[in-house]
Amino acid sequence: MNLAERLLVSRSEKHLQKYRDAAKHVHTEFLRQYYAYLPEIESYYDQAGYWHGTGRYHYYHGDDSRYEGVNTKHVVNVLESILDHRALTGHQDLWITGDGKFEKTVSVAPIRMHARLFAHIHLREGVWLPYVFGGTRFWMGIIIALASKELIFTLRGDGRTFLKNALLNRTSLKNFRTWASAIRNLDDFKVLPLWRAYDLRSDIVGNYAILFGIKRSAIQGDGVLPFIKGLEVRVAKSIRLGDMTHIEVPLENVEETKRILSAKNISLPIIPLEFGELYCAQFPFKKLVYV
Repeated sequence: MNLAERLLVSRSEKHLQKYRDAAKHVHTEFLRQYYAYLPEIESYYDQAGYWHGTGRYHYYHGDDSRYEGVNTKHVVNVLESILDHRALTGHQDLWITGDGKFEKTVSVAPIRMHARLFAHIHLREGVWLPYVFGGTRFWMGIIIALASKELIFTLRGDGRTFLKNALLNRTSLKNFRTWASAIRNLDDFKVLPLWRAYDLRSDIVGNYAILFGIKRSAIQGDGVLPFIKGLEVRVAKSIRLGDMTHIEVPLENVEETKRILSAKNISLPIIPLEFGELYCAQFPFKKLVYV
């Protein structure tokens, strides 16, 4: 581990200490429920090698894309779509092309806190979970730092082409804004720079965070962008419900989500997202972000 990485770890541990301290003082009933779930959590986390974060709802985007055809008057039930397909299905990926067309991929993270970040921004604005292990702003900064490190090693071959075409072009910020518009209506935001993404919350009534744990055996290889495999893996296939270990949603949405799955005769464990956060609080920062 080089000097920059040691500094990142040291500063991060210092920042996270207050969340570790808070974990020791959660109220008794919350802790009782957590310990009831703990054997399941330990089992699911042991099996999970990848994670996917999303939300209950999105605004409509056309052509299976997150970058075009936005219609904020039409809300899509993301959870029910996943359950009806019995899988996470691919969407047009502006970073990957083949035969002159955008490929469809599913994006997963080997780092839980990365996927959790994407799940977290789907929370309805004004909603705060009883416990989180580190705020959205902190984890956004960590992911940006890790992404920057990954990109340092993309300065040759396919990596250089990716960096030029995907990030260093005039449309990259526009694409980011369009992507974010699936979560909330951005008409009132003249500018939405990447570094303000930690402020993003959904304005869709009833929206909440959803985090899927995915079995380590479900994905073979490093995906279609192998030079960012330490942060994100993009696969050109669907990920079946049978390849998932469990689903995490906020505690207040657990029973609702169980009813939805039951109505579709789907058996998949559901645990409170907050309990996953509490479980992660016992691990050192390095274990959570370096895979």
